[in-house]
Amino acid sequence: MSRLASPTEVEPPARVPWVWLGAVGAVALGIRLWAIQTYYRELPLGFSDNFFYSVQAGFLADGKGYSDPFFWEDTGRYIASADHPPLYSTFLAVFSAMGLDGATDHRVVTAAVFGVGTVVAVGLVAHRLAGRAAAVLAAAVAALYPPLWIADGTIIAESPYAMWMALVVLVGLRLADRPRRRTAALLGALVGLAALTRSEGAFLIVLLVLPLVLVLRELPWRRRVALVATAAGACTLVILPWFVRNLARFEEPVPLAYGAGYVMKIGNCDPTYGGEMFGYWDIRCAYAGPLLPDKSVAEQRARAQAIDYISEHRDRVAAVVAARVGRIWHLYRVEQGISFDVFFERRGRWPSEAAVRAFYAVSAAAAAGIWRVRGERAMLVLAGALVASATISAALAFGITRYRMPGDVALVILAGVGLAHLSELVRRRAGPEEVPS
Repeated sequence: MSRLASPTEVEPPARVPWVWLGAVGAVALGIRLWAIQTYYRELPLGFSDNFFYSVQAGFLADGKGYSDPFFWEDTGRYIASADHPPLYSTFLAVFSAMGLDGATDHRVVTAAVFGVGTVVAVGLVAHRLAGRAAAVLAAAVAALYPPLWIADGTIIAESPYAMWMALVVLVGLRLADRPRRRTAALLGALVGLAALTRSEGAFLIVLLVLPLVLVLRELPWRRRVALVATAAGACTLVILPWFVRNLARFEEPVPLAYGAGYVMKIGNCDPTYGGEMFGYWDIRCAYAGPLLPDKSVAEQRARAQAIDYISEHRDRVAAVVAARVGRIWHLYRVEQGISFDVFFERRGRWPSEAAVRAFYAVSAAAAAGIWRVRGERAMLVLAGALVASATISAALAFGITRYRMPGDVALVILAGVGLAHLSELVRRRAGPEEVPS
């Protein structure tokens, strides 16, 4: 089957510039190690997601299973946890078992595996779209882009999630090129891995896989249905062991994690529906029920309280959602967002400020990339799905910058393609060099 590309598109060369991608990957690792040393090496874990992943990795390495670090910190007791999906803690546990169990160790291995992995995967996507120059430029943008290296240095699940997003786009384009069941199965498995990293990844079956297959207009409906079913089945198989474990451990259903109720509670209350924290979160609104050994019950209660609050303040919901979305895309209260990233997310002042400036620059280059791939229906669907995923996550939760990660991955890919396109236009306009007589 022919590729879904514009008639004027030039087929990228078959050979991937592995040497260049390797060199850019090495630079990316250097940048991340510099950021860890400069900004995050002495950063305490605190009582945060950083604490959860790093400490739970130690529990796993010590044979304590997926125990709740927060409950253990409060009571000294081990109870089953599903605050977050298990994949990132499991990854860190491998290194904890080898003695690399400190926070800095976890930051370094995250940067080396997921940070560099994201950079290379971004380059491979750009190569498929526009050739060798775009591959190197997109990888370079990913290496330099602060939102990516900040995530790699701060022990948060957005780091591995970024790599899964880039690989989902890469395999999604392969499925568009050659719509085979085994490729659909691989795509579904990657979505499953994303879901085991961040729960909202599971919705990519609907947001990404389904529309991607729908644009394969040359295929009969029966085959398109088979591809979606294959991807969904593979995703389910990847998630199933964790889902079964949760069914056996908790009183209330917990498909992937039970954090949604707590997130809804701190994002839907008086301080976040107006005033300084408008569209953000406020810890003063956290669920204040008893400390229960089965937190799935508390999760249900917190969710019910949040839903009641939303129902009682329907007239404010649209404005709150707009503020949340405006915050993650740096369209609303930008300076305050930087301060929140410094104070609450502990990203550091200079990285937080650099991240905003880089976001605007990369977005401008990405606009040129969108123009370059305008004939690639598959890429437009894939990029749109990542942007939609980030936007929906913020709309349903709150406007925290790191929730934009899927959109950031789409932006750096398109920025690399856009920069390559602009450089090619400049070269063509300059014309061939005159050869002296």
